[in-house]
Amino acid sequence: MVLLIVASIIPFLALVILFLMKKTKGAKFVQWEEVGKPVEEPEGTGRIAQLSNEEVLYNIPITWNDFTVILSEVRIRKNGIFLIVRKNRSGHIIGCSDDIYWQQTKHKQNKNMKNPVREARLHVFVLSKALRNIGIFDWVQGVVVFDNLHVSLNIDSPAFPVLKEEELRDYLINFRPYKIITDKNILTIIEWLNTAREIVLTSEYEN
Repeated sequence: MVLLIVASIIPFLALVILFLMKKTKGAKFVQWEEVGKPVEEPEGTGRIAQLSNEEVLYNIPITWNDFTVILSEVRIRKNGIFLIVRKNRSGHIIGCSDDIYWQQTKHKQNKNMKNPVREARLHVFVLSKALRNIGIFDWVQGVVVFDNLHVSLNIDSPAFPVLKEEELRDYLINFRPYKIITDKNILTIIEWLNTAREIVLTSEYEN
């Protein structure tokens, strides 16, 4: 009797397993999630997708005291405003946050590259000052990201993290701020940055 019951259950279990294998075959979800929501990797790039509960804006001109910088990437999250400076360098990179130049070694040849932490520090300063003018005093964190897959880093930069692309998602999710940004401030920041970008796009179109 027991053998008959087992024999009848086995075909059913086989069908369930086959169904599950078909459902998961070809899935392109990355191996991380936030707030329980898997995020797909962008097609054809090594860069992380937009995470849950964040806004990502690109190429935003910001002016403070007649000094203008172009912010290539800003990620607004409840745990911080993250200003990302990206570099597509390969090889082995050595440097410190206060150096003027870093050393790049590639194919046994050494050459200098400008220290991107200095760029990130300047952009954070201008963005922070401009945000204060509209009543936003939340923390702006600068991050330098090397998104070339063939890079290794030996960087001493305590205040401005220098990361490889695959390290960025965990850094953003696990960053612990002094205080959480309110929903009201997040909306204000997003609207203000979008306005700054639209002004430039409108002036370029009119010219």
